[in-house]
Amino acid sequence: MEWEELNKQESEECFNNIDFENFSYHDVDNKYKKLYLELSDKFDDVLEEIEEIKKSNPKNNKRLYYIDCLFGLALFRTMNKFGLTYHDANNNDIWRFISIKVIPDIVYERWGDNANRYYGASNRIWLKSIWWYVYISLQFKNGKPDYDFTKQMLLEFDTDYILNIVDRSGHDGFRLKLSRLLIRKLYENKAMYPINRFHRKIMILNTARLRVFDPEMYEGGIEGYIDDLFNYFLNGEIGE
Repeated sequence: MEWEELNKQESEECFNNIDFENFSYHDVDNKYKKLYLELSDKFDDVLEEIEEIKKSNPKNNKRLYYIDCLFGLALFRTMNKFGLTYHDANNNDIWRFISIKVIPDIVYERWGDNANRYYGASNRIWLKSIWWYVYISLQFKNGKPDYDFTKQMLLEFDTDYILNIVDRSGHDGFRLKLSRLLIRKLYENKAMYPINRFHRKIMILNTARLRVFDPEMYEGGIEGYIDDLFNYFLNGEIGE
């Protein structure tokens, strides 16, 4: 699919004219109606799944994060099915268009009329951030995406992980293999590290070290580099 775009100025003009609470299938351009229906169905499924989680654990207070990660997974798979490429996913104007012209009602359910989450701040566009959160976290099995395990892993995290994973790409962008191994390591060892906001400190340290080290040239390669990040905390070299 050839995706349409909205720049920031166009987005503001369109955003100010949206009737969020009454937006529907009929307001969507014919080219995008199928995408709208599929994403709307997926969002309803996500809300139902969250209700089931809540029933099994009434004290669970991660509803908004669950919307982020569960709908993020659905968005990632659906947008890929409709032909979104890595290059497209880097284009803020495509995400602005999807946010404002295709599924503004869904964005509204999560963020109300917070303009930054539709178009205003490039690093805060919600659909973009949750797509990248899934892409950077995606785990593989036998060379194919393992969506079940990725979902299991992401459900254990919280909103702060999105900020620290997506916003800390490093000065030369994302290193996918490194990021995916690092996130898996955080998941696998989550219960072992009582340090408050351990993941944030790991990501900050990683960003700093990437300015000095090339993980692939590290002793033990990327795995050795990640082990050393974790050991840095376990050996008490940084306080809580």
